[in-house]
Amino acid sequence: MDPVYQIGAGGLIPARISAGRPADGWRVLSSVFACLKEGRGLVRTTASVMCLMLLGACGFFRNAPETHATGFVRALIVDPGNSQLLQELANVPSGQDPASVVHGLSTEVALNFLQTRERQGEKQKFAVDAVRLKGSSERIVAVRVSRIGGKGSGAVSFRVVLRDVPGRGWLVTAVSAE
Repeated sequence: MDPVYQIGAGGLIPARISAGRPADGWRVLSSVFACLKEGRGLVRTTASVMCLMLLGACGFFRNAPETHATGFVRALIVDPGNSQLLQELANVPSGQDPASVVHGLSTEVALNFLQTRERQGEKQKFAVDAVRLKGSSERIVAVRVSRIGGKGSGAVSFRVVLRDVPGRGWLVTAVSAE
């Protein structure tokens, strides 16, 4: 579980709050009100609360399936030789090529096209188009790769299937061009 922080006399301090208790959020909120009551100021308290929210958001998005899908497609295009990173993001047995999750000739052609654009120094934007739920432990994420600036978009979309593997998190099981 990620640490929870409270606003105390010395600024942000770790709170010893057990998970699952509904009153836990009230403890942090009451700390905010205590700071206001002590005369700490609205600006300082608001800044502290925003920092707490930012810390929580960073932890959430880092483990999101969309982040893993985009990271895998980016690694396939920008650094296809980084098999260690691809292995971490793909659901393949140790020693197996992580590119084995890439399905179809059209997907390979699209990847070659985007890798060539990358080698030529073109800036590319990786964005999530849509996310579809397929049960509680599977997601299908559409990742769109487009050119930043320049003539024409030359955008390519990929369909990335991810599975929530216990103990390992969200892992890519299949990639295909759309």
